[in-house]
Order: sequence, then structure tokens, then C-alpha cells
Amino acid sequence: MKEEEYKSKMDQIDRNAEVQRKALMIDFAKDQIKFKIGDIISNNIYVIKIESIGTYKGYGLPSPTYKGRSLTKQNQPKKSGEYGVIYGNEHTRLIQES
Repeated sequence: MKEEEYKSKMDQIDRNAEVQRKALMIDFAKDQIKFKIGDIISNNIYVIKIESIGTYKGYGLPSPTYKGRSLTKQNQPKKSGEYGVIYGNEHTRLIQES
């Protein structure tokens, strides 16, 4: 085996490992989802009606992200059309189920 072949195989192993790591992170974050699309949730910054759910990997464990239009205290969309994102389930509470 030549050096070039060795480096090529090692690069392929690294790429495969990275794909597997990302898949595991996404699976873990999806398993943490507590709320569903249409639910109204809040944290200390936003009150949103969930329109989409994604995943996020910050400094800790991967977690779900809830994205949706920011609401007023009367659970109506803000006139500004502002959207909010709530990361994870910690300090997040359900206001109204869909």
C-alpha cells in the first residue's frame, strides 16, 4: 500500500465516521421532542406557535428546535411578523395544545 492510498482510505473512514456522528445527533435530538406542530409554547423570550421542528447541536447534547411566528399575550401573531426559535425543552412550557 502506498502513502496516497493510505491517506485516501483514512479520509474515507473519517468522512464515514462524521456522517454516522451527525445521524446519531439528529436521532438523539428527535427523541427529545416534547411538542408538536401547532402547539403554542413559551420560554423566557418568546411565545410561539410551532410551525416547524428541527435539531440543534450547541455546546451540550443535541436538542430539538421549535420555530414559529412570535405571538402576543393574547396568542395572536405579532403585527411585525416576527418569528422566534426556542432551543430545547429546558425552561419551555406548553401554553396550548393544537
